[in-house]
Amino acid sequence: MRNIIKDNEKNEFVSGHNFCEVIDRANTNTMKWNCKSIFGEDDVLPFWVADMDFKSPQPVIDSLANRAEHGIYGYTLPGRSYKESITNWITNRHNWEVNQDWILTLPTLIYGITLIMRTFSNVGDQIVIQQPVYHPFARIVNSNQRELSVNELVYENGSYKIDFDDLEQRLANPKTKIFLLCSPHNPVGRVWTKDELKQMGELCLKHDVFIISDEIHWDLVFADYKHIPTASISEEIANITFTCTAPTKTFNLAGLHISNLIISCKQKRKQIITEINNAGLNDNNIFGLIALEAAYTHGERWLVDLMVYLHRNLQLIEQHVQANWPAVKLVQLEGTYLAWLDIKSTGASDEEIQKRLVKEAKVALHMGSTFGQGGEGFLRMNFACPHSMLKIGLQRMDKVLK
Repeated sequence: MRNIIKDNEKNEFVSGHNFCEVIDRANTNTMKWNCKSIFGEDDVLPFWVADMDFKSPQPVIDSLANRAEHGIYGYTLPGRSYKESITNWITNRHNWEVNQDWILTLPTLIYGITLIMRTFSNVGDQIVIQQPVYHPFARIVNSNQRELSVNELVYENGSYKIDFDDLEQRLANPKTKIFLLCSPHNPVGRVWTKDELKQMGELCLKHDVFIISDEIHWDLVFADYKHIPTASISEEIANITFTCTAPTKTFNLAGLHISNLIISCKQKRKQIITEINNAGLNDNNIFGLIALEAAYTHGERWLVDLMVYLHRNLQLIEQHVQANWPAVKLVQLEGTYLAWLDIKSTGASDEEIQKRLVKEAKVALHMGSTFGQGGEGFLRMNFACPHSMLKIGLQRMDKVLK
């Protein structure tokens, strides 16, 4: 990495944290920077997989170091302070009162989504998703022998909206058992409004369909927008909703494998607990538990500064696209750190552009077609990195997109 970006940028932003520091991630077995095995090229700047090139908050690092010093790492349960940190965070950040009993802990959201799907649907049932969307959604639906029903999002005037008529038709199908919602949405960057969430929830109530609400990006929302937990809309909607959360995107903790399911319905929660025990997923990663509690207890100031830094990175992308890439449009972004680039006017496919970016510009993004219907002709760019790295990446991309 040092031969790609040789000098740390001066911390030109007013921030309590040095997000400008360039940290060498070589020899850490990081997926993001392992571009030789994934893309076949060396010295490639990675803007693809969704983790950040920033250090986690210092209280998280300190808490992990202190626990590691103890030297004994036996079986560990989530303590009361663990669940208190979650409920306090949700109350303060998302204005939603959550009972500690509603919280179940799992390694990752994908485990949780899969368990819910297997518990509350059968082989051959339909699962509705809204593509283009986080690509593992389609994979786990198909691998669990459920049928995929795609309510494709409508791209219009540089942003996305929901086709509610099509959504209702899909939910009304007697084979449909679950609506798998991405909120905020990855990759298109929408933060759904209360009215949109209410309409989706009421349609699911009307047609007796459960909601799995993946809210892993719920803290990564820009200043003009507000994330609203789906289950907070009404008690009736909460009763059919399984909320999937984690601190991993917010605080760059993906490698620690920690997530939570929030289920207010006692009977449904009991059924999921049985499935967790049957699958042998009732043990916890001690360091994941510690990192979550430290992040939710002491990480808010870091998150506030992070969002300022990310917004300035987004502004840099906007300015660069407008000034240098006439055939590219940046889709309006409301949340996440994932820019969604419309390259259809280039006349080339996302696969063709991706190959040229890797080969000629030594930059790796994520092809839009990976995210399913409606993703063709787009690229997803992770801009959660130091400003200097982003500038170099954008300049390299000029070779292909200018």
